[in-house]
Amino acid sequence: MSGGRRTLLAALTRVLRSVALVAGAGLLVLGLAFVGVSLYQPPVLLTTVNRLFPELVLQVPNNQGYFAITFDDGPNPPYTDRVLAILEEHEAQATFFFMGSQIERHPDYVAKVLAGGHMLGNHLYSTRPAILLSDQQVARALEQTEMALGGLPEPKFFRPPSIFLRPSALRVAKELGYTTVLGSAYAWDSLQHPEWYMRWAYTRLLRSGAIVVLHDGRGERQAAVNLLSVILEAAAERGLTPVTLETLLATIRQL
Repeated sequence: MSGGRRTLLAALTRVLRSVALVAGAGLLVLGLAFVGVSLYQPPVLLTTVNRLFPELVLQVPNNQGYFAITFDDGPNPPYTDRVLAILEEHEAQATFFFMGSQIERHPDYVAKVLAGGHMLGNHLYSTRPAILLSDQQVARALEQTEMALGGLPEPKFFRPPSIFLRPSALRVAKELGYTTVLGSAYAWDSLQHPEWYMRWAYTRLLRSGAIVVLHDGRGERQAAVNLLSVILEAAAERGLTPVTLETLLATIRQL
């Protein structure tokens, strides 16, 4: 190799290394930003997502002090039982997004939830992230789970596993009569974060119109049971009332 070519190769190598360092630093910054936004959840995040996808329900601001507590991935004894007992003790209502596969394992919980004055929602059939499913698979999973629930009265609510969902699948859910609900108060309890952080996050995000996301399903969920008590006590101190999603969304028509 000639001297000129060696010089050019060395120069290109230095440029590529610089680009790689800058790109790596950029990815690191983006990664840290994503973690920060996910854990801190600034209000601007909700506003931005709502503007991009107005058909998604993230929160329902209202003048009555209503907010909703929701549970995902159940039913899951004994944690669903503990959740129901605490809700009864506080005379609170909640919405449970059950998975079809879990209902088939524990079918009695459909009646238990309804008997407590709570509401049921559709969380697809399994824990496979909804974003990995085709539109046809999303439709089939919604229908399977609705059958396992014994049907769902209007209004019907749907929350995709792992939160993320392709826009086309969002349209599929709408065509099947579902309103897609995410949430505004979520401390990623499904990832088993330290309980001190989750207590701080949920109480910070709790306000009128908030939709709280907790998990009573998939494994050991005592932390969610403990957090429910913390949330209900904080709500009582702030004059907030936990209601079902149906009641919460009805406040839109009253504004």
